[in-house]
Parts: sequence; C-alpha cells; structure tokens
Amino acid sequence: MFVVRRPLEPPYPSPCKIMKRTPKVFTLEIDGKQHTVSIDCLKPTHLFSDVINKETPSILPSDVVTLFGRRSRPVVRFRSLPSS
Repeated sequence: MFVVRRPLEPPYPSPCKIMKRTPKVFTLEIDGKQHTVSIDCLKPTHLFSDVINKETPSILPSDVVTLFGRRSRPVVRFRSLPSS
C-alpha cells in the first residue's frame, strides 16, 4: 500500500467505504480490497447533496429592534446594488 507518490497527490481515492472502525484504525474498501489505515492518515470527507431545498426561500435579514428601540440591519455582504 505504501507507494512513492508525486507531490500533492492524494494517498487514497476519495471517498471510500468504511468496513470496520476501531479507535485508532479504519478498515476501508478500496478497489474491492480491504485496507487497514491509521486514523492519522485520514481526512474527513464532507459530501454535499445535489438536491437544493426549494421550500426554503432565501430571505434577506429584516430589521432588528435593539433594547433602546433603535432599528438596525445586519450587514449583508456581496448583495447586488440597485442599478440607477
């Protein structure tokens, strides 16, 4: 499993199926074979769903009233400016 790799080349294809997990070692299925890998060599994978939740519309933040009765609006970055 230890192979000389080029710089910045990932050590494993990602993501892999986890077959067994212990506190210090993971058993992964890579290319149909089981490999035992230390947790020090692994990085977490964050998978994003392709489905966008269309039920929740994107709403700009509304005015907030402070304890003293003042209205304040949160800063919205990267909002398009109205064209004149």
